[in-house]
Amino acid sequence: MDQVRKNIITCCLACIVWHAISAQVFITNGVLQYQKTVHMHNMASQYFPWMENWKQQMPVTHSENFELVFSSNQSLYHPAGESSRPDLQQVLFLRSTVYTNRNAATYTAQKEILGTTYLVQDSLPHMDWKLTADRRTIAGFECRKAIGRILDSITVIAFYTDEIVPGGGPESFSGLPGMILGVAIPRLHTTWYATALQGTVNQQAITPPSKGQPISSTALSQTLEKTIDNSYTRSYRQLYAWEAVL
Repeated sequence: MDQVRKNIITCCLACIVWHAISAQVFITNGVLQYQKTVHMHNMASQYFPWMENWKQQMPVTHSENFELVFSSNQSLYHPAGESSRPDLQQVLFLRSTVYTNRNAATYTAQKEILGTTYLVQDSLPHMDWKLTADRRTIAGFECRKAIGRILDSITVIAFYTDEIVPGGGPESFSGLPGMILGVAIPRLHTTWYATALQGTVNQQAITPPSKGQPISSTALSQTLEKTIDNSYTRSYRQLYAWEAVL
């Protein structure tokens, strides 16, 4: 009789768990608002020492808004509105438009770097993620923390939610079991955080950018390393090489 009771209790618990899972609503498409922030003074000190005399003319940090329009298999990340940066700040704060096709595991990114517009077409960059137990609420969603590494040496701290099922995020960040709502790269003095989620979207409205010189991310990195004047510091050239693959 005790075994029968145990079996009944086990079946009841299984039904409760199944109903709870089936009742959970997962978000498969929408528009996420992000705010990208760069610590301008830290960036200038580390990568642009020749800017020291101009730092007092810059804000300590600079933020701009971006949108991520996403569906179950593709997304488009792009600036939301015009830039308010003075010309001097444009070398520190780059703006990208990134289309991602998750089915093909590819992306197309339009990047303007040092006056030239590039159209980067490549496979999604591989990131080695390690999930942690830390959690944080971002834009109303409970997120789990993950620590990743890109290009062998750059640490990426990310927060993702499994309530939004496409495994993408801002720029070309991906590879986690849910949408990335927060990213911090200490070495680049840059953060991306979602601020709000808006309604559903028409999948046909998600189209890749088409303007720019077609190039792969590796070729762009190599081009920037070679073409940026050697009078600049190596860290300056390396920064743009990293920006080419984000």
